[in-house]
Amino acid sequence: WVRAYLIVMMGHLSGNVLATGADHLIYGWVFFGIVITLMFMIGARWSEAPSAAKPISEAALLAMKARIPQNRLLWSVAIGAAVLMLAPHAVLWSVMKSEIAGAPVLTAPAALASGWRASEQPVATWKPAFQGAAAEFNRTYSSGAANVGLDVGLYVGYYRHQDHAHKLVSSDNALVKSNDVAWSQVSTESRPVLIDGSTLTVRSTQLRDSGHASGASANRLVAWQFYWVNGTLTSSDQWAKAYAALYRLMGRGDDAAVVIVYARADAAGGVDAVLASFLQENLADLKRRLAGTRHGE
Repeated sequence: WVRAYLIVMMGHLSGNVLATGADHLIYGWVFFGIVITLMFMIGARWSEAPSAAKPISEAALLAMKARIPQNRLLWSVAIGAAVLMLAPHAVLWSVMKSEIAGAPVLTAPAALASGWRASEQPVATWKPAFQGAAAEFNRTYSSGAANVGLDVGLYVGYYRHQDHAHKLVSSDNALVKSNDVAWSQVSTESRPVLIDGSTLTVRSTQLRDSGHASGASANRLVAWQFYWVNGTLTSSDQWAKAYAALYRLMGRGDDAAVVIVYARADAAGGVDAVLASFLQENLADLKRRLAGTRHGE
C-alpha cells in the first residue's frame, strides 16, 4: 500500500506529469525496491545466527537413504508438470504450422446451376453486416426460364486466420446492426430445408426497409443464413465455434464462411419456395467453390 500510495501522490503532486504511463512502471519498480529493502532490514532485526553443524549419525544416514525413492517420485512429478506446461505450446505450434498461408481468393460466379445468372440489378440496397472477412461477395442472381422473374441475393463472407478482431461467429456480426437506420430485423426462426434428401437447418430472418411503410411487403426481405466450417454446414453459432476448434486441432485450419441467401418477401410463388429452390439447385456447387477456395483452387 505504501508503494501504491507514493505512486498516486507523485502523479497528483506533479499534475500527472510524473508516475503516469511508462513512468508508472519505472517508479513502481523503484518504490518496490525501496519497500522490499526496508522489509529485509526489518526482518534482519530478528534474524538468528545459524546453529553449529552436528555430525550425521548412522541412523540419520539410513533415514536419508530411505527418502531417496520419495525424491525420485518428486522428480517424476516435476517432469510430468513440465510436460504438461510444454504440451499446449507444442500443440499450438503444430496447429499454426498446419494453417493455410496467404489470403483466400473468392470470386462471385457469373452463372450458377439451372440458368441462374448474375444480375446488375440488386434485390435490395442491403448488405449483411459481417465484419473482418478475409474475402466476400454480395451478388444478385436472376432465375432461368423455369422461374422467370425471380431474383435471389447471395452473400458469402469467407474467414481465414481468425482472431479476436476477425472471426466468423462474433457479436459484431449480424444481418442488421442495431443502429442501422435503413433496415431493421422483424423476426428470426430456425427452418429445416430438405436438400438432396438431407435436411439443412437455416436461420430464417425477416428484414424491413425502415424508410418505407411497414405494411409494404415489397419492402421486406427474407434471408436464410447458415455457416460452412471446413465442409460442415450448421446454422448454430455454438456448433460453428465447436467445429472450428475441432478442425483446427485436427490440423485442418480454420477456414469458414457464412452463406446468406435472400429475396423479397413478395416473390412470386412464395419467398420460402424461391429460396429453397435456389439452394436445392446451387448448394452443391457453392460447397465445391468454398472447398476450392480453401485449397487455393
